[in-house]
Amino acid sequence: MSNILFIHGILGKPDYFRFLYPYIPDGYSYTDILLEGHGSDPSAFAHASMKRWRRQVADAVDTLRKDGSSLVIAAHSMGTLFAIDNAIKGNADALFLLNPPLSLRVTRRLLTTPLKILRGNINDEWTLAAKEAYSISDDRNILHYAGWIPRYIELFGEIRRTRAIINKLTTPTHVFLSAHDEMVSPGAAALFPCSSAIETSILPESGHYRYAPTDRAAVGRDFSEFLSRL
Repeated sequence: MSNILFIHGILGKPDYFRFLYPYIPDGYSYTDILLEGHGSDPSAFAHASMKRWRRQVADAVDTLRKDGSSLVIAAHSMGTLFAIDNAIKGNADALFLLNPPLSLRVTRRLLTTPLKILRGNINDEWTLAAKEAYSISDDRNILHYAGWIPRYIELFGEIRRTRAIINKLTTPTHVFLSAHDEMVSPGAAALFPCSSAIETSILPESGHYRYAPTDRAAVGRDFSEFLSRL
């Protein structure tokens, strides 16, 4: 039996990957991980840490590989950083990465979407997709979010660390980046090693959270084909 480990992004949740479940071929089992501080309130997230998230992922990887089973890590956003780290360490047999944040950018939507969600102004599909991807409960008290600053500082540090080692990645990998991503530049594709084992694709109509129907279907088909080739 081969295993798939799904790792969500910062503020995210395992449900983000539910559109991929129907594409999992026979012979695979899958495991979702909910990172500490997610699926709760802003205070719980503030009291988590990058160190604890890395340990959680390492423990899950160890459990899934302990009987010699192969392991594919499928991850989104921050989760891709943990996936890349484990692959370089030899702890994963293949990676399927969605919007790895190796090259960041600031867009108008990045700034306006959190405010819309905070105000309950969910009036477009981009904001709705971001809202559905979040796992942190609503809290109108802006002071309760002050503790998030260290978590994002840690995230930026993890991004820098991953950029420094990405050239060591040799594991079979398929990377999807979105042309209209609110925070990740599609130019991140150029940071991955030029190798027959690593394939990068740009989704022309999608963002960081929202996938256009045609792009979503393409990701699902490629996921199934990628797994079937392993």
